[in-house]
Amino acid sequence: MTIMLSQISASCWRVTLHATRIPVRAVVFKPDIEDLVEWPVIVVCAGKLLSCWERDSYIVGPVGHWPSSKRAGIEEFLNEEGGAINVPRAGIYMQQVQRSWWSLRAKPPAPVVSFINGRHRTRYLIDAGVNSLPIQVHASQAALLREVCA
Repeated sequence: MTIMLSQISASCWRVTLHATRIPVRAVVFKPDIEDLVEWPVIVVCAGKLLSCWERDSYIVGPVGHWPSSKRAGIEEFLNEEGGAINVPRAGIYMQQVQRSWWSLRAKPPAPVVSFINGRHRTRYLIDAGVNSLPIQVHASQAALLREVCA
């Protein structure tokens, strides 16, 4: 299966999916917030993003566990014929990891990604096999997201 992320214009991205098991063939993203200086779009590695997202208290489970109506709804939403959809917006922060009772040393803080908007479309695309996707983040967190997930 080939999955391709391409930048169509300065502020538009297209994720093409060639998976036969899903009806979505491509998703076109536009920025959720037009101010790309204050809210830049970062192309991230899906696997790294998911590992940081799994530390959040509100993670969406795998698509295979969704009710069929939920899956059908997101597939209709992602349908390219409906036009460009908003890039998922997220935040990233460092969370102190509690050490276990047998550990003498404190563990270093771990990055956590938390979504403002777009958690379901992100989970659907990750489960469909995308290896990279655009995420919009506040400028104050862009360097950390780029360092951890790009």
